[in-house]
Amino acid sequence: CLDLLVSRLLWCALPPQALTLQELARRSPLTRYTPPPEVDYSARGPPTDWEVYFQERWPSLSALERCVLTESLSSPLTLLCVLSALDLLYPRTDALRVLMVGADCEADQPWIDLLPYIPFSLKLDLVGPHLEDWSSDTDLTAIGRRISLTCHEGLLQDIANSLSTFHLILAFNSGMIYYPTWTAALPSVLSLGCPFVVTAWALPEALAVRQVLIDAGFAIPDISLNPFASRCPQRVTDDHGTTCFGNMILLFTAPYQGHIWDALLHPASGDPSDEDLRDTLRLIQGHLEVAIGTKAPLEAILHDPKAYCRKLERAARDGLSIPQDVASDMAEAYALLQGREK
Repeated sequence: CLDLLVSRLLWCALPPQALTLQELARRSPLTRYTPPPEVDYSARGPPTDWEVYFQERWPSLSALERCVLTESLSSPLTLLCVLSALDLLYPRTDALRVLMVGADCEADQPWIDLLPYIPFSLKLDLVGPHLEDWSSDTDLTAIGRRISLTCHEGLLQDIANSLSTFHLILAFNSGMIYYPTWTAALPSVLSLGCPFVVTAWALPEALAVRQVLIDAGFAIPDISLNPFASRCPQRVTDDHGTTCFGNMILLFTAPYQGHIWDALLHPASGDPSDEDLRDTLRLIQGHLEVAIGTKAPLEAILHDPKAYCRKLERAARDGLSIPQDVASDMAEAYALLQGREK
């Protein structure tokens, strides 16, 4: 497609130092960023894609300049897209509170660009191990809007108790499947009890993140392409030549009430099938891998139940005990399967 062709040409044309994440995440190397006009556009709805946005905001920019600016603006416009998708763009007297996890590259983004399109003020809390503790306020006085930004140095699991409540949690370009600290952070995200949106660089990553979220106790995520994904390619490719783009894929989820395998183990009518019971055990193994860190070969819970249970016993001796309701479901699924095999 044209966007991919332009992006690949850009990847080759610009000097390498201009295409590093640290540079592009903070500014455009070709076009100086200017704050938005103090005009209230919230009544007519947010822009639906880059073409609509640029035609209104920077109509005279070249295609190359627009392409580069998408890297700086992708996260703010993605947040706007998410607020619209979750029906959160309605007038309110209090500020909307958003938590961003793993947000080391988000502190200097032009969040002020959101204000003309939202009928309220925003409070953004950013958490990341490489951030510094600081805060700032940015206003569009003429329309009475403010963005309050607060950065927290550290991992979410270490500071969650000191944070307030939120309407939404976001993880931009999380790389969740590559960092073990994410599995420790997900229980804290769950405990906050609000919608959780994750972005991924490419579809293969998004599918793996989807499984991690399910195993952690979230509802099955909805996956979609992001109309405000960056159009600047990253210098990270796999063996198949996949080009990665910031915020390319959106995953929408929320804490799941109960366990994801409940309907398999306890169907609305009749008894669970053998395959339902096996799927229950597969899901329990994935959940325990995320919840208490018990890693085992794929489907070990089915292929070698005794060895898997010994692994859980060792984990319990180390203080990583299985939640009682999960242990009960696991025992029930085993008992039903073994009874049928006899």
